[in-house]
Amino acid sequence: VQIPRQERKEMQALAPDQARKFLSVVRGTQHGALFELALTTGLRPSEYCALKWEDVNFERGTLSVVRSIDFQPGGGWLLEETKTPRSRRVVRLLPSVLHALAEHKLRQEADRARAGDEWHDTGFVFTNEKGSPVDRHNLANRHFKKLLAEAGLPQIRLYDLRHTAATLSLSAGIPVKVVSEMLGHASVAMTLDVYSHVLPHMQEEAVQRMASLLDGENGTEWSEPATGAPSPNRHTRGTQGRIPKKSIVM
Repeated sequence: VQIPRQERKEMQALAPDQARKFLSVVRGTQHGALFELALTTGLRPSEYCALKWEDVNFERGTLSVVRSIDFQPGGGWLLEETKTPRSRRVVRLLPSVLHALAEHKLRQEADRARAGDEWHDTGFVFTNEKGSPVDRHNLANRHFKKLLAEAGLPQIRLYDLRHTAATLSLSAGIPVKVVSEMLGHASVAMTLDVYSHVLPHMQEEAVQRMASLLDGENGTEWSEPATGAPSPNRHTRGTQGRIPKKSIVM
């Protein structure tokens, strides 16, 4: 049986200035900590909706991704294993995200006190007013779209916050291996395949850095001597004579 080819949905990512505008709008809102976490770590919606407080280490500034959550049609939810074994990972958090999570925890404790006996003690980080895990579909339709409109940003998908985190990280020069581990991809090859649109920009910067390294601090281009061949004791900037072609390994 020939397996149908899986069509990849069009990916959208916020530019750096758009990401800053989005964060300025969501901070302090009901789900501000969730959106800030999603934008800076690249976690999947099924992963951050499944986070429990026991997964967050405030002292080390990390969180552990150990499960995912699946919301059933018609209501209800089911905890599952992560998408792949590599998806089980430890992610380091920005100081601003740790601060947002600490404030979120205080607000959640206030919600618990108001709910009283109606509170469901599930241990999830992100919950509704009664303690049940926040449904990502309701999150997208009731909150995310409104915040995007308030910030004057395009109506992207909730999952595109993951793409934004990856794109911003790669554009900032973070090694692909590190980004791949942060995203929980099965391999670096998958990261390169999904975010190949960022590679031309990265390659251009890589060439400039290599040229700067080889040309010296002043950026002087490597050129041939005006006359004659260099003597054994004479060196050009950043080289020791000519390198034989056969010694160059690609």
